[in-house]
Amino acid sequence: MTVVLIDRGDDVVVCTAGLWRRLHARLWSDRWDRELSRGASPDTSIERSLWAEQLARPAQRRVIARALRRAVDGGMLRSRITTCQDVVFRLAARVESSQPSSPRGLAMAHLLVTDGTGPLHYRGRPDELRQECLTALAALDPTDDLPPR
Repeated sequence: MTVVLIDRGDDVVVCTAGLWRRLHARLWSDRWDRELSRGASPDTSIERSLWAEQLARPAQRRVIARALRRAVDGGMLRSRITTCQDVVFRLAARVESSQPSSPRGLAMAHLLVTDGTGPLHYRGRPDELRQECLTALAALDPTDDLPPR
């Protein structure tokens, strides 16, 4: 698999991602999610680029959306369900849609689902879950990642 990266000084570099790099991208997905969600560019690391590409695949987006819906339908949110259900469902619908989405927003949604200590799974502050979902929704807009002109 060929990956095009932006190197220091905005040079374009073409790299080959072999089996080890693709496996590394999957094994360290939590790290790449955290970096992408903080605004790191997927174009500066082979593994981060591979993971961003994986997150953008329709099958992976369906998995994330299904997990978000299951959290609501399965009663995981319990008392928080009334204050957060609408925004969790909106996030799931947006993630699952075929609209272009930024790697940052997809990584944020994936972290919500996979981080067992995060607001989706931890019955802490209900406002935190709502805010995380709204932030991920806003970050899904691909123009959010564009540098200012």
